[in-house]
Amino acid sequence: MYRTAVYASADGSEQRNGNSGRHAQRAWSIDTAVIHSDYADDARDFLLDRTGSYQSFRFLDQFDYIATAQPVVAVAGGHQLCMAYTYNGYTYYRPITKPISPVTLTGGGSLNYETGFITGGNVGTWSGTFEVEARFDGDSLVVVTRGGSQRSVQAQIIEVRDTVPPVVTGSTTSENIAVNGVFGATTNIPIEIGVSQEYRAQTLVVSGSVYAEDRFADWSDVQEVKVRGKWLLASYTQANALLSIFLVGRGRRSRFAHSDLGAVRFDSDALVMRRVSFDSYEADLALHRYL
Repeated sequence: MYRTAVYASADGSEQRNGNSGRHAQRAWSIDTAVIHSDYADDARDFLLDRTGSYQSFRFLDQFDYIATAQPVVAVAGGHQLCMAYTYNGYTYYRPITKPISPVTLTGGGSLNYETGFITGGNVGTWSGTFEVEARFDGDSLVVVTRGGSQRSVQAQIIEVRDTVPPVVTGSTTSENIAVNGVFGATTNIPIEIGVSQEYRAQTLVVSGSVYAEDRFADWSDVQEVKVRGKWLLASYTQANALLSIFLVGRGRRSRFAHSDLGAVRFDSDALVMRRVSFDSYEADLALHRYL
């Protein structure tokens, strides 16, 4: 998720400012299938060991944890593992601070597995898997009894940066284009099910004497259209492609071109994704369409 401030003008145009910086923050909602009470006890003990939300820990993001020939970027004093998210010529570099051993480095050097920082070696690529630094988003964990020794566990987890990575430069994200420009070539995000469109014009209503009112159209001949539905993502690759558009565009910060809808932007600074099966995903659709 990002934090974007959107200011609408009287003619329907927008000014958008990114208030969350370059990097998104991730959050996860966990609701397990039915598990044995021993595993539920493990989850409870883990919460108690972390003192609720006080201590951070490593967490595997099931939606984004595989690196294949990803860039090693030069930073002050060495090199940093990064993930590159690319959409139509724009690239966002995300520092990776919690790689999982072993990691393959084409440029050599000594890797710190707690920071993702490489001492020595050269610029190259890396391959492997990685985790993120996270904590419980709150001081509670819910355990539901399903009968006998069967339980389910519900928890909220959020990404933190107790280990601050060095500054990584070189991204060519949409922050470098005109505020209201449309970046990249036309894309075709699959909009599969449950699509609805909401049309909205802005009218100012001023009440007068009994039952009397004056109405003024604040946006002359300009309408907003909200397109809502679901994205069906058939693979980890498709999920990563959608995530790349969101990260390169920094949430609501930038517009992009859709093959069916024209100029659009995300209507929310949060991209909500669900894992449906082992290699199948679903994401909530929320786009703001320009007429």
